[in-house]
Amino acid sequence: MSLSLFGALAHMAKFTMLTASLFRGYPLFKRRGIFAATALVFPVVTIVVCSWLPISPTTRTPLYATLESSMRLPSTWVVRGTIHGQTLGYPLSEAVRVHVLRGVDFGYQGDTP
Repeated sequence: MSLSLFGALAHMAKFTMLTASLFRGYPLFKRRGIFAATALVFPVVTIVVCSWLPISPTTRTPLYATLESSMRLPSTWVVRGTIHGQTLGYPLSEAVRVHVLRGVDFGYQGDTP
């Protein structure tokens, strides 16, 4: 779960930086390695920041408290950041799908097997 989220955030960071470079007409960073470092640090920072935002009621339930008490600190940040990040990420992704991609459904047919 956490590696999938990390990979998705890293790809979004790379896509955003490459798109900005194309619009500017020259690279965003003059020094080598800054692009890669930014693409690797952005997901970690995003997950940690989302773990601090109390935006999902799921993390206030007794069941979640029991789960969190059985985990170590880095794991709790990743799980909490994932839950809170979904609260922000799903509506944003849906808005991009509907408005930017003009409602493309990627072949999804609902609950059909």
